[in-house]
Order: sequence, then C-alpha cells, then structure tokens
Amino acid sequence: MAVPYGWSTGQTGVDIAAHKARHQDGGADEIAVTGLSGLLADDQHVLDAEVLAVAVARTTFDANTILKADADDTPEALTVAEQRLVGRITSGEITALTASQIWTILASSIVCNGDAVVCNNNEIVYN
Repeated sequence: MAVPYGWSTGQTGVDIAAHKARHQDGGADEIAVTGLSGLLADDQHVLDAEVLAVAVARTTFDANTILKADADDTPEALTVAEQRLVGRITSGEITALTASQIWTILASSIVCNGDAVVCNNNEIVYN
C-alpha cells in the first residue's frame, strides 16, 4: 500500500508539539518574512532606531512651530511669531517673513500709477 504524501513509517523521536519552535525567532529553521508584501497577522515590534529614523520627536515642537527643511534630510522646527508669514525670499531659506520682506515680494509685482494700481499689466482703478 502506498503511503500518503510520501511519508515513511518508522520515524521516531519527532515531537510534533515542538515543531513550531523550529520556525520561530532563534529556531533551527527560522522563517524570514523579508520581502513579503502585505501585513503580518500578528503585531510587530518596532525598534527605537527605526522610529527615530522616520519620526520627529514631539519635543522638537513648541507652540506655533512648523517643520521645515532647507537641505535634504535635515528637518528642523521653525517657530512662527505673530504677524509673520512663512515663505522663502530669493536665495534664502524658509523663514517667518517680516512685513518688510513680504512688501518687497509684493512690490515686485505691483506698480502704483497715480490713482491706479497695475498688477502684471492689468490695471485696477481705485479712488
């Protein structure tokens, strides 16, 4: 008679209950899930180093603070004071612009001509 699944008889000393331990962490035949897509059924632990590599610590931020990066991979906190807008002037870094800097940006596109304001060659009349 043929043995189903190709199993042979006469095997001794096989502890079926301990089989799963062979495939767990540190087991003789540990299973790796590297490269698999999707989510694993069990929750996975996260290493502190992995978290620090992708997250910004909450202590970086104070009230009225945003995250900015002026160079690749160098995020940093920027606190924005009252009456400021966030922007970047020519050849400058991201900053909380002053009223003077904002006016310089706006003035480059707005020309006052008597009782009219000209924006990009479109005249808007005011009295």
